[in-house]
Amino acid sequence: MSFVYDHDKEATPSAALVHSRLITPSLPPPREPRAVVDQLVDIVSSYLLTSGPKDQFVTVGRNLLQNQVERYVANGDRLELVLPAFPFKSPSHQKVLGTLPDLAEEIFLRRLEDLCQSVCDVYPPGARLTIVSDGIVYSKLLGVTDATAYQYNSALRALTRDLGLTHLTFARVRDLLQSSKGPQTDQAEQLSEEEYCALATVTREEFLESNASLKQFDVDDLIASDEGTLRTYRGYLRFLKLDLQNSTLCPGGKVIGELSRRQRDRSLGLIAKEMIKNGARFSSLVERAFPNAIRLSIHPHTNAGPKFAMKIFQNVELSCTPWHNTAIMARNGSLMIQHNSTVDRTTHELVARYGRPYYWREIDPAMNWGGSVTFEPLFPFGLLVRPTNGTKVSWSDVPMEKMRDLASRWSLILARGFLPSDKDEYRAAASQLGTIMPWVWGDILEVKENPSLDMNNTTSREAMPMHYDGVFKLKTLPNGELKDDPPQFQMFQCRKAPSSGSGDIDLGGRTLFANTALIHRYVFETGASPYTLDVTTRKWTVFTPLNESFGGVHLELPLVETNPLSGRKAVRWHEPWPQDITKYKPTRCEIVGLDEAKSRKVSDHITSLLYNRSFTYSHSWEAGDYLIADNMELMHTRTAFYPCDRELWRIHIN
Repeated sequence: MSFVYDHDKEATPSAALVHSRLITPSLPPPREPRAVVDQLVDIVSSYLLTSGPKDQFVTVGRNLLQNQVERYVANGDRLELVLPAFPFKSPSHQKVLGTLPDLAEEIFLRRLEDLCQSVCDVYPPGARLTIVSDGIVYSKLLGVTDATAYQYNSALRALTRDLGLTHLTFARVRDLLQSSKGPQTDQAEQLSEEEYCALATVTREEFLESNASLKQFDVDDLIASDEGTLRTYRGYLRFLKLDLQNSTLCPGGKVIGELSRRQRDRSLGLIAKEMIKNGARFSSLVERAFPNAIRLSIHPHTNAGPKFAMKIFQNVELSCTPWHNTAIMARNGSLMIQHNSTVDRTTHELVARYGRPYYWREIDPAMNWGGSVTFEPLFPFGLLVRPTNGTKVSWSDVPMEKMRDLASRWSLILARGFLPSDKDEYRAAASQLGTIMPWVWGDILEVKENPSLDMNNTTSREAMPMHYDGVFKLKTLPNGELKDDPPQFQMFQCRKAPSSGSGDIDLGGRTLFANTALIHRYVFETGASPYTLDVTTRKWTVFTPLNESFGGVHLELPLVETNPLSGRKAVRWHEPWPQDITKYKPTRCEIVGLDEAKSRKVSDHITSLLYNRSFTYSHSWEAGDYLIADNMELMHTRTAFYPCDRELWRIHIN
C-alpha cells in the first residue's frame, strides 16, 4: 500500500506546499511500504532505552517490532501503542513535591506525544498511544488511598488536555476488565471520584482473579532466571526503601524504617515480589486488551520483545520515572530529574503552577526583574518570558544585559505579551543586547512576502531550507581565506502573524529552530550516529548562485564549531535545496572527502536530525512576539504559508 502525501496533490514545487508536519521538502517521506516500515521502526526505536549491556533490540527485538509495524502499514491503519504507567506519586516527600502531577510528568507526557507526532509526520494514518493507569494494581501494597490514586489520574488527564497532547488517551484497569469489545479509553464516560472509590475494592478483587494461571506464579524462579525481572525486582527494592520508610505495612504494624536491616529487607522483598506478581497480572490483562498494539514499558527490559523499554527522559540513561522524582530547572537551561530531598534549598526556588508546587528552579540573578515577569521552560528547549498578570511592559524597559545572559544559556528566548515597538525603539533595544550587524539592505529586515527582492526564497511564501544566518555573509581571514560571518544572535519582532484573523485555519508560516548543540551532545558525542567520525572531523562545502544580497562563492567550512559565547559545540550546516523543489535559486552542499553516495548519506542524516522533534522547537507566531535566538548553535527555517500578512522584523546582533 502507498500513501497520499501533500506533495502528491499539486504540481507545484514541494517547498511551496503548506502542511503542519515536521518534515522537509528536501527529504520527502517514503512511499513504498518497506521503506515506510523501516522509517517508523527507526522512529519508535529512537525513543527506547537500549543502552543496557545485555540489550537484544538490534539482534531480536527490532525484527519483532518490524513485523508489528508491517501489519499496520499493510492495512493502512493507525499505529496503536500502549503504555502501562502513571500509577500515583510516590508517598515519600523525600522524592516528590506532592501527590499530583508536576513538571516531571509533563516532560514525559510531551515525550510520548512527540513519539506519536513523529509517526504522523511521515505516516498519514498516524499513531495513538494509550496510557493504562495502574494505580489500583499497586496502591494497596504501598498504602496509597484510592482517592489519592484517582486524584493523580484525574489531574494527569487534565494536564494532557491543557497541553494539547491530542495523540494520548487513557484507560483504567476497570475499563480493561469490563470491556468485551476492546478496552474502553477516555472517550467513554468518566468515573467520578466517589464512583471510583466505591468500585475500587471489587475492581481490585476482579483484577487479582483475572488470570488464574498466575496463581501458581513462581516469582523467585523468575527473579533467578530472567534478567528483566531481576532488574525490576532490584529497582522495586531501591524505591521501596524511601517510599515505605514511615509505613506500617509490615507484619505486626511496625514502622519499616525502625526495623533492623534484615527485617526491613525481608519485608520490602515480600512487597516487591507481590508487586512483580501484580505486574505480571497487569501485563497479561493489557496484552489481552491490546493484542496487536506495540507494547511499551517504563521498566528495564532486554528489548527482545514483546515489551520495549521507554527511555523516559532524553538525558537520563536509566529507568527513572516522574512519579518517583522531581524536576529541576538549572541555570544552564537544562532540565534534571532527581529526588526532592537532594535539591539544595539555598540555591533553588520552588515554582508553582496549577495552584501547586511544580518544579525547582536554580536561583538566577538574570531572572530577577523585580517581579514584573514570569519564566517558563519551552520544549524541547528555550525559555518563555511573560509579563505577570497582564502588566504592560515596554520592550525598551527590558533589561537587555539580563536577556543576553539568559539567551546565551537557554539558546532561545520567547518574550510574549510585551508592548510592540517601532523601529527606533526596536533598534535601540537591540543595540543594548550587543553590536548590530547590518547587511547591504540595512539593519532591520522586514521578513514578509516581497517578490521584488532577490534573496532566494527569504521573502517568499515558500518553505526555506534549514540554515543559520550569515552562512553567505563573508569575511576574509588574515591568510586570505573566505569565511562565513554569522551573527551571535537574531532578534525577531512579529508585526503580523499568519493566524491573525483566520480563526482556526492553519495558514502555515511557523519558524522551526533546531538545537544543534543538543544534537551534537546526544547524537555525536555519545557515538549514537554511524556517521560520528565524518561529522566531527570533516568539512563541508556550500554554494548558491549570486543574488542581490549574497551568494556566488563556494565556501568550505567545518561541520562542527564551538559557540564562543556558551562554549558548547554545535553542528554547522545548510540544508541542501535542489532546484526541483523550489522556483528560486538552489543551494548545493557536500561533505568534503567523501564520494557522492556517502556524502549524500551523511547529508541526509544531518538534515533529518534538524527536523527531529527531540531537538526542534516549532514556533507559531502571535502578533507582538519577540524572539531572541542564539544563531551560533541554532539553525532555523520557515514553513510554507498561504497568502496572508505575515511580517517579522529581524535584526542581527553580535
